[in-house]
Amino acid sequence: MFRTVGQTLWAWHGDEGDVGMAWDWIQLTRGVVAMADPMAVITNLRLVGDEGEVLSAFESARHFNWIVHGLPWQHEVERALGTPGSGGATALPATAPLAALPSASAMAAPGSSLTQ
Repeated sequence: MFRTVGQTLWAWHGDEGDVGMAWDWIQLTRGVVAMADPMAVITNLRLVGDEGEVLSAFESARHFNWIVHGLPWQHEVERALGTPGSGGATALPATAPLAALPSASAMAAPGSSLTQ
C-alpha cells in the first residue's frame, strides 16, 4: 500500500533571530497525518534546563514534541493534500507548508526555556 509522506517546516521570525522546526510526516489514512518519527525533529532551537545547562537532543525531544503537538500543522498538511473538509486544493503545492509561530515564549514547553 502506498502512503503519502512529506516534510513540514514551521518558522518564526523574531527580534533575536529566526527559529525553524521541521519534521517528516506520513498520511496514515485519508484525513489522518502523523509525525513519521517523533524523535527526529530538526531545529535550530536549543533548550536550556533549570540550571542554565543546554539540554541534550534526547532531553529536548519531549519538549519539541510538545511544541509540534500545539501547532496546527496537520490541518495545513490536510489542506495541502486536498482532504475533504479541509478547504484545500486537489494537488500538493510546490513548497512545504510554512507558517509563523505566535511568539517564542508561547513555544516553550512547561519547565523549559528557549535559546539560540
